[in-house]
Amino acid sequence: MTGAALLPLLASAFRGPSAELKYCGGEYSVCSDGSCALTKAACGTCPAGTYVCPLSKTCLSSLDEYASCPGLNGTHFDWTLSEEQRLDALLKAVSLTEMISQVSRSAARANCRLAA
Repeated sequence: MTGAALLPLLASAFRGPSAELKYCGGEYSVCSDGSCALTKAACGTCPAGTYVCPLSKTCLSSLDEYASCPGLNGTHFDWTLSEEQRLDALLKAVSLTEMISQVSRSAARANCRLAA
């Protein structure tokens, strides 16, 4: 059985009786409302059992639709780029001041702008 054939089986195994997800794929985490988001700030954007796109707040019915998220091309969220290209995109999106603030002991909070 191929990985692609296993995806529907795994997806059904991770859904509860009310179609809320008990597990989210990739870097996504399950929100308290049963949706999947990359950051806590994005929780509540989409209905239970769905994923929220990181930059556009578009709701997806499955992680397989991630490629259709608007605005991902050429960003650090674009998995079609090499690691080096994704890192370059991320570094271009962050100012030197933001970088310094995140590595200092006085960093107040995470930079959610990049995680959307």
